[in-house]
Order: sequence, then structure tokens, then C-alpha cells
Amino acid sequence: MATPDISAIILTHDRVALLGCLGGPVVPFWEVSRPEWLLDSLLPFMTVLDMGDSACDLKGETFLFGTNFAIQRDLLEKIGGYRTELGPIGRWHRSGKDTYVQRQVRRIGRTLRHEPGIRVQHRVQAGRLTKRWVLRRMYWEGLARARQTLDPSHIQPGERRACTWKARRRLLHSPRRLVPSVIPTGSSSKLFERKAASRRRLGTLTGYLGFGSREG
Repeated sequence: MATPDISAIILTHDRVALLGCLGGPVVPFWEVSRPEWLLDSLLPFMTVLDMGDSACDLKGETFLFGTNFAIQRDLLEKIGGYRTELGPIGRWHRSGKDTYVQRQVRRIGRTLRHEPGIRVQHRVQAGRLTKRWVLRRMYWEGLARARQTLDPSHIQPGERRACTWKARRRLLHSPRRLVPSVIPTGSSSKLFERKAASRRRLGTLTGYLGFGSREG
């Protein structure tokens, strides 16, 4: 559900022709009450985005959400479009296609712009407010990140091997970072937060190793 004037904001923006992507906040509409264990750090994985009330160009590893950004068609075609294998398939919540597009936009020198006035509301379904769903979502997030890093269209074979080896060594030499993935969390929201982060690392490792089960 978008704000009534979202189209006008996008179409009349004075930098729209120079930007790569233009978007804004994604506000949650909860089908049921938000669980106490769902800390703020996990909200982005529920498609909730809050970057404050100031307009800004995004830097580093900060990206807009596909729920709420615009890109010109010719620019999207220029960068090769979306990689559908990074998007959801059936009930398996694969992720990364929107981030992939924004990475390619940056590669050709365009910027990502956050405008707080471009606001949409996103329905968070009750079925996603379970620990099992969140852990599976985090696993797919890690898997998608690995696949983007190793994208053969933007990395040489030698670089691909070096990147894979470096990531494997970093993760396998720090097994304590993966331990929380299998530890029961009980009612502790902080322990679940650690478990979710660990599950994402497991997905990343799985992606670098060249595997990827559906269940994660």
C-alpha cells in the first residue's frame, strides 16, 4: 500500500534521470501482534525499512528494498535485468534479486537515493512471524549473498577461487560463529538474534561451498 502521492514524487523528482534507483521507507502492517522475540535487528528480513527522515544517497552495503524503489526501464535492461534464480520460488523465500540489481546500478556509476516521502506499507503475514520461518529466511539471505559475490559475470575465475577460499577459511576457522545455529534459544530474544545471525552465516558458507538445500 503506497502513499497517495508516490507516483508524483517519483516522476517529478529533479534527479530521477541521473539516479540509478529511487525509493523510500517500508512500514509494517502486522497481521498479528509482533512477537517479543522479533528484535529490531531482524525487521529488515521482514521487509521493514527505516532509514530516518532525511533524504540521502546510500553508500556501502546499504540498499533499498524492492518493495519500494523505482528504476528506469532502459537502465534495467542495460544492466541485464533481474536474476530470477535469486528471487522467491514457490514457498521458498530466496532473496537477493533486488540487491543484485542495485549492485549493478552502482557498478556503472549510478546512485541509490532514499527519499522519506516515498513511503509504502507492507503487510507482514502471520505465517512469517514464526522462529522457523525467520531462520529459514536468514539461511536464504546468506546463500544469496554468496551467490552474488561469486557471480561469474562480474568476477574472474582466479578471483572467484580466491574469494571462495578466503570465505571458507574465515568461517571454518571460527566455528564458534556457527555454534548458535544449533543451540535452543528458549524464550530469550537475544539468543534467538544470535541464532538467526549464525543461520545466515551457515547459508553463506553453504553458498561458497557450492551447495544449497531447500530447508537450510
